[in-house]
Amino acid sequence: MAVAGLGPARAVTLPGFDHAIPQAPQKLELGGGAAGGDDLVSVFALARFGLLDDLDLAARAGFVGGLGDGDGNGFEVAVGPRFRFIRTEDTGFIDAAVLADVGVVKTENLFVLGLDPTFVASHEFVIDGRRAVYVSLGLGVAFSVVDADGAGGGTDLESGFMGAFSTGVDVIEDLRLSLEARLRDEIQRYGLALTYQF
Repeated sequence: MAVAGLGPARAVTLPGFDHAIPQAPQKLELGGGAAGGDDLVSVFALARFGLLDDLDLAARAGFVGGLGDGDGNGFEVAVGPRFRFIRTEDTGFIDAAVLADVGVVKTENLFVLGLDPTFVASHEFVIDGRRAVYVSLGLGVAFSVVDADGAGGGTDLESGFMGAFSTGVDVIEDLRLSLEARLRDEIQRYGLALTYQF
């Protein structure tokens, strides 16, 4: 989670590699990734599970390091639904969805609870009939409740802008490599992930 006013050393956000096409019902996507930027590094696992035709649930969990100012290392978990309300079949070009990630960051001296309602639009290009390439843009608002123990700040409520650009390609059928650049409250993160769809 990125926290406005507390600086890059206390800002963490795991990339979501989000696009607007949810997993099909009962389908599962699993994988892992790494991210860096603004003196932070993280490794994480991610999963997506299809619930309904236009609804799935994503979860991410990872370890973060490189935190300065005495915050130490820690972990982050995030979970959120994705609901697609516009399909390519209807528009001829894009899919659009809304997401609502809820995340928690915990380090030695920092606790952050975040909520990121986000609008995502994406386009998927099919190659070889079974593989695909996607490009996606996400825009939203980042809300954070921050408890910085020992920093003299107490509990704070912050809000700011969230934006992300993501792209991915099916290396082989069902195996996807994704890249993302994310900005949350002026904190930049760059990540890559490798996932497999079951």
